[in-house]
Amino acid sequence: PAGRGMREFWRYRELAYFLAWRDVKVRYTQTVFGVLWAVIQPFLTMVVFTLLFGKLAKISTNGIPGPVFYFSALVPWTYFSATITRGGMSLVSYNTLLTKIYFPRMILPAGIAIANMVDFLVGSVFLLGFVVYYDVPIGPHLLLWPFLVVLLMLLAFGVSTFVAAVNVKY
Repeated sequence: PAGRGMREFWRYRELAYFLAWRDVKVRYTQTVFGVLWAVIQPFLTMVVFTLLFGKLAKISTNGIPGPVFYFSALVPWTYFSATITRGGMSLVSYNTLLTKIYFPRMILPAGIAIANMVDFLVGSVFLLGFVVYYDVPIGPHLLLWPFLVVLLMLLAFGVSTFVAAVNVKY
């Protein structure tokens, strides 16, 4: 049974890409800041964390500049929390679509996880800019970055699918 569900999910993968693309287009055409909005939220949170934890509480970052330290954690967290929040509501939000045509229900949280990856990648580019600006040494562990991104995406997709199912039930 699990294999059948995955085959069916794979068969409808284009729908997930289409929903993700539609979501990205709608999200960025309706905002004044556009793609910059993907960076403003973690950037402002990074500024608050740097002031609060770095300056006031004087919490050590083990030699890493505070902005790089906090922004490197906020970019994946922003992706994860946004994917779970929006993915958890996906089955309820798209209920009219669900009643009109058949497709695997997991496609909706998958589309949201893919769409939110755009924000994550934009934030990652800014993170790379911080790393270059603060002259943080980059080691071979950076080669793990793509694998960690895939794991983050799968985890966010899995949790959002579970939350969506629970949200429909209760």
